[in-house]
Amino acid sequence: MGTKFLLDADGTGRDSIGKRIAAGEVQLIPCGSFVEYDAACMKLAQRKPQPGDRVVLDTFTHLLSTTRGDFKHGTDPAASVWANQALWFGDKQGMNAYQAASNMSMRWLKNLRNVGYDLVVLAQEDEALDEVTMTTKRGPKANPEARDMLLASSTDIFRLTEVTQDVTEMVNDVPTVVLPKGERLLHLRRTREATAKFHVDLDVSPTLPDAIKAPTMEKLCKVLGKTPGFLVVYGLSGSGKTTFSTS
Repeated sequence: MGTKFLLDADGTGRDSIGKRIAAGEVQLIPCGSFVEYDAACMKLAQRKPQPGDRVVLDTFTHLLSTTRGDFKHGTDPAASVWANQALWFGDKQGMNAYQAASNMSMRWLKNLRNVGYDLVVLAQEDEALDEVTMTTKRGPKANPEARDMLLASSTDIFRLTEVTQDVTEMVNDVPTVVLPKGERLLHLRRTREATAKFHVDLDVSPTLPDAIKAPTMEKLCKVLGKTPGFLVVYGLSGSGKTTFSTS
């Protein structure tokens, strides 16, 4: 089964998996600053990963903004914010800060993958230009450079959504709920509206469904016929990313 390590960069998803953490199924590693993220990744890289060990970053989007903020404002939790007002209201940092945050965050993900961990990287959802179709699509929320690096480095990218109202269809002339409100869907295929990516055997590709209902990692692995080595899952806040990634 392996061990699940949750690098919690935004502190918002842990409540939904409290029982898993309490039972020891998930090892929670708070990463409220890049310094903590750096130390946690270094410690993980120095241990020998066992088969099935999984590192979940929650979320890549938040880590990037935290890293840029840490660089400019520091990380001392006891320091006065108002006393350093000049740092907050001063000139905007140039692109170097964005590039550094992207490269430093991605470097550790690549390192962890290289030593043998399976990765699941979570991201918030946003619209961005798809350079293939030259249209805007839903995808991982990050600055363009970081998003491009994430898309290039990942093995699979899927969107997770929550059904906001019952979806009904006529079955034997009777309105029937086919997707209840609150159902989660993991979308596996690229559409005009959303980004997706997968690497599977050629004979498996035509059989993949458009989406998986009530998705879990076990279901996903069964459908893909593999364990994703570097999976990216994006979605709106509250769509169930943390719950899915630690299942």
